[in-house]
Amino acid sequence: MYGRFLFFLAATLSSTIAFAMPSGMSEDCKKAYISYEAASGRKAFAKGSSKGCGWSLSLNGNLDLAKTRERAVNFCKVHQGDNCRVVASQN
Repeated sequence: MYGRFLFFLAATLSSTIAFAMPSGMSEDCKKAYISYEAASGRKAFAKGSSKGCGWSLSLNGNLDLAKTRERAVNFCKVHQGDNCRVVASQN
């Protein structure tokens, strides 16, 4: 009984993460997005239009959301992102 429930829960959670993940990302960016989703706090994830991504986290709340988003875009650019823009953020 519990085995079926756990399987259902795992399938539901994995499909939720896959559904929320921005499309058109490399395997490295998909892994980065999973890390982004797992992090708690003020955060932002940026992705390039055809390549690159990056994310930022304000560990102790010392950065406002605008600065966190700016850092995510800059991190995306450093990783060869083209036309990087924020695709997810959380305050």
